[in-house]
Order: sequence, then C-alpha cells, then structure tokens
Amino acid sequence: MHSHLTQIMGIHSNAVIYGNVAIIAIGDFYQCSPVVATGIYSSLLWSDHFQYIELKINERQKTNLSFSQMLNRIRKLKKKENISNEDRDMLEKCHQRYLSQEYD
Repeated sequence: MHSHLTQIMGIHSNAVIYGNVAIIAIGDFYQCSPVVATGIYSSLLWSDHFQYIELKINERQKTNLSFSQMLNRIRKLKKKENISNEDRDMLEKCHQRYLSQEYD
C-alpha cells in the first residue's frame, strides 16, 4: 500500500509514509485469511503508523450475550479447528427457528 500510494501521489521521499494520504482501515481481520503468507498488520509500516482500536460491544447482538459469545468463538477459530458441539447445537436451533418462521 505504501509503495503504491507514494507512486500515485508522485512522492519520491522515503520520509513520507503512505504518500502523505490519511488512511482509515476498518474491518474484521478474522473474516478472511491474508492472500499472502503474512497479513498487512505484520508489516512495520502498519504497526508503526496505525493505531489499533478494537470495538468490544457487538451492537447487533448485545441483547443476546450467549449468541454474541458464540459468534466470537466461531470467528476466532483457526482453519482446521472444529466448532464445539454446544455452538453447533445453538446454530442448529437458530436455523430451525428461522425455517419454521419462514414457512409457517
């Protein structure tokens, strides 16, 4: 990102980071694995020039704590880890409830 922005902005100084462009990066790094071996957050430019803020309250599920906690457990699973039986059961109940409402 740094090299592309400095090229686009026509900046030839190594003292200017990210082409002197203000950047706000928003997202959930657990959603997708990086395309390359290491993610952008592993680079020194990232750690030296970005401030990390983690939002702790899931506004959509804040009234259902057990469901919110299950979603967090699932999103933090590694590639070859399996979902727990308890979480699978909870998802199955949600799925059955949704289907019964949809087709009644």
